[in-house]
Amino acid sequence: MTSTNAAPGLTPVKQSTNGPRIVTMVVATLVGAAVWFVARVAFDVKVIAKTGATETTVQLPSVIVAGVLSGLLGWGLLELLERKASKPGTVWSVIASVVLVLSLFTGPLNGVTTGAKVTLVLLHLAVGLVLIAGLARTARKR
Repeated sequence: MTSTNAAPGLTPVKQSTNGPRIVTMVVATLVGAAVWFVARVAFDVKVIAKTGATETTVQLPSVIVAGVLSGLLGWGLLELLERKASKPGTVWSVIASVVLVLSLFTGPLNGVTTGAKVTLVLLHLAVGLVLIAGLARTARKR
């Protein structure tokens, strides 16, 4: 998508928000990967989550996919809000913050060990906060 910015009396120049949004998604994904890597390598935390009777080891590819999917979903919601809401950045930030808080009560609580729970909380916070701050900055007004 593009937005226009121009001083009074000048022809508007279209500016794409795609570049900054892609950068935000990449940074959020890399920050998540870094959190996982530090927990796994530096602190020897095995990030294992339990769903029902099944235990799943959270590996780096899963962290990367989750970061990218979260970014794409956030981006899509922001695009929709830019078409419908008068203050899309504010509305998006509130919705994204609520989703982040709710995610802290689902995923991290499923960690098998304290280290896994702490790592999952940090993963959610790291990726979520980068996406919230980064994508909100790119919001265009209607």
